[in-house]
Amino acid sequence: MEKLGTSVPVSGRRCKVVCIKRNTADSVEILLKDESGEPFVFKPGQFFMVNVEIDGQVVRRTYSATNAPGEFDGALRLGVKRRPGGLVSGYMNDRLKVGDEVVVKGPGGKLVPTEGRGPRHLVLIAGGSGVTPMISMARTLLASEPDTSISLIYCNRCLDDVMFLQELNELVDSNHDRFRVFHVLKENAEGWSACAGRLNVDILRDILNGLPAVDEYLVCGTPEMMTGVCGYLAELGVPASVIRTETFNVPEDI
Repeated sequence: MEKLGTSVPVSGRRCKVVCIKRNTADSVEILLKDESGEPFVFKPGQFFMVNVEIDGQVVRRTYSATNAPGEFDGALRLGVKRRPGGLVSGYMNDRLKVGDEVVVKGPGGKLVPTEGRGPRHLVLIAGGSGVTPMISMARTLLASEPDTSISLIYCNRCLDDVMFLQELNELVDSNHDRFRVFHVLKENAEGWSACAGRLNVDILRDILNGLPAVDEYLVCGTPEMMTGVCGYLAELGVPASVIRTETFNVPEDI
């Protein structure tokens, strides 16, 4: 089955899939609308638990919102990247379709920028699908805080893996010097505006040296990636008090 049946005892907000767009070869954007018409209320950077029924079994995964609160008439936009052998990510990429129903709970998570007063500069550091909460932050803060600037350091294997590439380019073009993106690519970076190799303390130092003073760092990626980045920042003298990270250890009662 590709829809939650009425007999499935799953609590939460019943939502319809209203749009699916291919983002990269291995990722999709999914737009969800609450069937009750109620808008999704969340803070940029927060995630939701999504329950889907796959072949008669209800399974759940967490995905970050990728839109600003209130965008798309109060809908929720998710970005889902396929994981090798991933049951749910494979289903979302290959079998989910417009009109299907899912149950959503949340929001949850604390990877949320500190509320700002006056000019500030945030550095967002993401790996792979860890960019999804960063997209929400950028879309929200660039629209609501005219004195805030954002720099995104985004790490991927190659250019083809970069999620939301067109959207990121459009945000750069429309926000001039308020939004910068630095791509770090392990492969095929030659001939393209990107740092080549795996992110390390030297690459990070080179990028940060060219930026204004930073008020807060927000980091999202695999646990290994986040541990590495926090270590690099510590080597560069960044106090832990201005570094925010998130792991998806989701409580049962989200």
